[in-house]
Amino acid sequence: MRDYFERANPYFCALCFVTPIIATCFASQWQYGLISLILAAVAYAFLMGVGKLLKSLKTLWVLFVLMVVSNPLVSHNGATELFFLNGRPVTLEAIEYGLGLGIMLIAVLLWSGCWNQVMTEDKLSYIFRRLSPGFALVLSMSLRLVPMYMRRWESMRNSLRASGIKEGSGPVTMAKHAATCFSGLMDWAINNSSITAASMVARGACLSKKKGGKVR
Repeated sequence: MRDYFERANPYFCALCFVTPIIATCFASQWQYGLISLILAAVAYAFLMGVGKLLKSLKTLWVLFVLMVVSNPLVSHNGATELFFLNGRPVTLEAIEYGLGLGIMLIAVLLWSGCWNQVMTEDKLSYIFRRLSPGFALVLSMSLRLVPMYMRRWESMRNSLRASGIKEGSGPVTMAKHAATCFSGLMDWAINNSSITAASMVARGACLSKKKGGKVR
């Protein structure tokens, strides 16, 4: 499948992944998001193997659980009240909406991983070379962050495991484990963005078109 996309037209490759990503984001019901998730998982397995798919899902299920659990605690809209927590109702509709958000998030991340595998910088430059080369650069860098963050998250989890913290020792420990990884991931992302911006300025990315122009 990867060989097929390498030989295919870049416009066709982009259409194959942009269409399901947009359709998933605007899906009105979680059932459509589930269909998109299944198709994304199949495409991910064909492109990168079943082993990497299972490894990615092992990481993404944490985000899914956080979305499903946190949405009913934040949003209390809905007609079907299941129980009250701290005097506020937890509704069935809020849980269903959180379920849909979690499914949509995982599906979009998997589609983005497939996009990142197929749409190389050469393909993006071919598509946007006449419209906006700068936009092609920003788009490729943004989509590159998704698998990079996933690898960094897994690396932090492995580091905490090596330090003696076990994920299966209780929900409180798991929450602290996830919060520590998330905090470290955000710190790393901010530092990495500063380094990337400084590197782009050093290479003249922000220079004006005039000869000898100053940095904006």
